[in-house]
Amino acid sequence: MSLIGETLGQYRLTKELGKGGFATVYRALQPALNRHVAIKILHPEYVRDQRALRRFKREALAVARLNHPNIVTVFDYGEHEGRAYLVMEYIEGSTLKGRLGKPVAYSLALDLVTAVASALDYAHSKGLVHRDIKPANILFTHEGRIVLSDFGIVRLADDQSSLTRGVIGTPYYMSPEQALGREVDGRSDLYSLGVVLFEMLTGRVPFKGESPIATLSMHASLPVPSARDLNPSLTEHMDRIVRIALAKTPDERFQTGLEFRSALAEAIAEAERPAESTIVAATPDWRSSTQTGGTPAPIPEGTFDIEGMYRQLLAMTRMEDWRGAVALAAQILAKQPNYRDVNVILASASNELRYGRSETSVDLQVRDLTGQAQMAIATGRLMEAASMLEQILRVAPNEEHARGLLEDVN
Repeated sequence: MSLIGETLGQYRLTKELGKGGFATVYRALQPALNRHVAIKILHPEYVRDQRALRRFKREALAVARLNHPNIVTVFDYGEHEGRAYLVMEYIEGSTLKGRLGKPVAYSLALDLVTAVASALDYAHSKGLVHRDIKPANILFTHEGRIVLSDFGIVRLADDQSSLTRGVIGTPYYMSPEQALGREVDGRSDLYSLGVVLFEMLTGRVPFKGESPIATLSMHASLPVPSARDLNPSLTEHMDRIVRIALAKTPDERFQTGLEFRSALAEAIAEAERPAESTIVAATPDWRSSTQTGGTPAPIPEGTFDIEGMYRQLLAMTRMEDWRGAVALAAQILAKQPNYRDVNVILASASNELRYGRSETSVDLQVRDLTGQAQMAIATGRLMEAASMLEQILRVAPNEEHARGLLEDVN
């Protein structure tokens, strides 16, 4: 029965967003703050099951502890007239699922793996396993932030309740140990992220049986198909990264999201290197102009040194020459659409020109992680702070404040 139009506590339900085996999700209006939220309402049959209700409350407490720019925020938990519900950030945007069906650009694959891997490392450090990583649960906000949603079947890693054991997840993206109903840890989530990467690079999932059971059996027993056979433009190194991510045994996979992301970044850099070697080397003298405070000289007509142009682009951003940065970034992308982080720099420079500010996904991530790192330092959690600061420098190598903080922490 639809609940649209009804009020739960201070929330008025306005639209059904989706339904699963455990709960239904609605968009709702919170009049007191004049904002929309997403509300997950436990199905009535589970409210009568005290174990399920305890699990739902435990989920609310566990997920509400998470504070990460790439994880949907949980605001509230409540019970109203026999209904238990969870109130979350409402993400108005699109999902990765809507962008698949053919290979995507390397830049998107790397940005997505970076964001989701960071979110998973953070959640795993808190003892939480997502258990349902899939394209429909990976969201893009209108501002370009990549967000992992639906910790709806997450459980505390040390929970031994029989209710949460067994096969929970989506067959196309489930790890072998999850398919077999065995205990899982964070490396199961990384396997699922590996399946998502496989689909981004090839346009299809690695295993698709005639039934869910057949698909689960394929994950558990069949060798991983070659991503390169499905997309010949991939390098052997890229194919090897996918095979490691989808290893049958957890010990043979990447052990952390950081390890996964770093390996993928190296493979992508290598894949783009051969194209760079064919470019005419004619580096403009950008150093002399930037050192004297002038605007970097334009790239001479008929020459194209992508490394020199990239260095010049970084110099322009340091000098806040946004108009020149936009023009130069466009030149680079016209020749190499997936080159390094030029797309992010272009978006930032364009926003600076248009609004006098830059709020890209990288900016948001750096800002939020810096705040978390400073809080971790203040409370003596230095290992955690170091991990966050290293993550900042991976996405924003010129972030001097983070570099200084990391030196202090070390």
